[in-house]
Amino acid sequence: MIEIKINQNTIKRNPDAGRTTFLVPGRWQQDADGSRHRDIQVVHASCPEPGFLFEYEPTMVECSECHQKFLHTELRSDSFDDGSYSDTICPKCGAWNCCEIKYERLQ
Repeated sequence: MIEIKINQNTIKRNPDAGRTTFLVPGRWQQDADGSRHRDIQVVHASCPEPGFLFEYEPTMVECSECHQKFLHTELRSDSFDDGSYSDTICPKCGAWNCCEIKYERLQ
């Protein structure tokens, strides 16, 4: 199993930490009188924003099927109607669950 490490230089406090409600601006629209406005949608998240933001180190992984190497950021994800899901689909050959990875967590 390959561990994808956090890039320690990218860790910063999230200014939106704890928020669950966000305002999302819509498209600009023009009224008949020529004035422009934009609708605002309120989005309610099911879980609060995390306390910190960060990025992971670019890490090479190898597909267990085609044995090609690529960055973990190239992995794809997909699901089927039967509920099956994979977030480790090889970008080269399309094999599902092509590698075993785990992501480092902030302590």
